[in-house]
Amino acid sequence: MKKILFCLPLLLLALQSCEIEDEYMYDKGLYTIDWDAAADSSSVTLIDRFWNTEENYFNYGNDGSIKDFHYWPQAHAMDVMIDAYNRTGDSKYSDLFDKWYVGIKAKNGGSYWNNFYDDMEWIALTMIRLYEVTDENKYLETSQEMWNEIKTGWNDYAGGGIAWTHDQLWSKNACSNGPAALIAARLYRINGNQEDLDCLLSYPLIVLVDV
Repeated sequence: MKKILFCLPLLLLALQSCEIEDEYMYDKGLYTIDWDAAADSSSVTLIDRFWNTEENYFNYGNDGSIKDFHYWPQAHAMDVMIDAYNRTGDSKYSDLFDKWYVGIKAKNGGSYWNNFYDDMEWIALTMIRLYEVTDENKYLETSQEMWNEIKTGWNDYAGGGIAWTHDQLWSKNACSNGPAALIAARLYRINGNQEDLDCLLSYPLIVLVDV
């Protein structure tokens, strides 16, 4: 009985300590964040810890821990470089544009082809961005070549749309049609090809949303 009476206050104290008031502290004046500096730090760190200086692509692991080449993440890493260059105008970012363009092609076996249509789409979107920021036609030409290949994935199964992979034409996914619609829209903004825009925008916005 004495043990129970002794433990009861401790139990009540423990339960009381669990009553934590969670307060949103952002913008309370406790600290300030220099978002430009944070963005610069992140962009530079991506280069320092992931860029493969010998073969000109982004490693899969940081600090050379995993030097495997993964195709589609290359697009997102380069998008960070494009964003950083647009934000700062610093040539340390633009210096990687052409190196990456050559490097990922070489690492991918001498072409930009990939079995996954969606993976090609991410790279094609980045090529369009590189063209827009540099005005160099090679990026636009490459994006158009990739787009021509991507459109071979269109078939009438399940109502139309781009397949997920070259060897599974029956597989229709948002990941292979959403980015395709973006490519169509952005190339249309550049070259005015209405046919591409009409074809690709109709499928993901109508069919996939209804599903």
